[in-house]
Amino acid sequence: MFHEFWKNTTDCSESWFDLVRKKFGYSEHLENEDLRFRPGEQRRIFTPSEAIKVRTYNFKVRVSINLQKPVFAEIDSDSHLSLISDTYFKILKKRTKINHMDEDPQSFKSLTGYVESEYPPLKLNVQIGNVHMQGRFIVSSHLKSSELLLGSDFCVPNKISISAQSDDRWTLAVGPLDSPDGPIGEVPVLITSKMSLNFKKDEVFSSLECKKVCLIMDKKLDVSDLLPSDGVKTLPSP
Repeated sequence: MFHEFWKNTTDCSESWFDLVRKKFGYSEHLENEDLRFRPGEQRRIFTPSEAIKVRTYNFKVRVSINLQKPVFAEIDSDSHLSLISDTYFKILKKRTKINHMDEDPQSFKSLTGYVESEYPPLKLNVQIGNVHMQGRFIVSSHLKSSELLLGSDFCVPNKISISAQSDDRWTLAVGPLDSPDGPIGEVPVLITSKMSLNFKKDEVFSSLECKKVCLIMDKKLDVSDLLPSDGVKTLPSP
């Protein structure tokens, strides 16, 4: 809807904000856009104890691809592409039929990295809970933290959202949250805390070679950063 609105308004003389405000009811005062706000109400302050700490949280959900054994998919709303690791792609090829789309192999450059694939995009069947969907995926050798990554090109059309529950659980919903019967599907989401190790020089590993890695903690590093935080259930990234 927003894309169509943008196409129809690019030649207008009004400012972008004025056009968006008229279309979506945006206000110069943010509190008026809050569906929970009532006139005369004092501002609400919400400051969790962990909010100002640097964290590397990732949301992950169990999915089944082409009715195969469930694996974990990472949710990344900052990515406009959905990805599948080349390792998992090769496993799927042996177990199920893969539908390649009628497109050339893709390559994309962004502010955070570069994605290049030697394969055309794939059309895969994705099951989350009891809901079955289809998605377009790019095979990537750079995806290591999970078998799949669900980007905005998958999450937006399928109306996927993640929300916090009062008992510190997080859930992923498929479908509109405000529909009379609620979303058509809702499943638990894992929050993983990722720690990355960086070396001053590149290390080369031969086939089946093992190397000892020594981790020296910086004195300024709070050990609690490596442990689950209060109020948030975390699991180490695989």
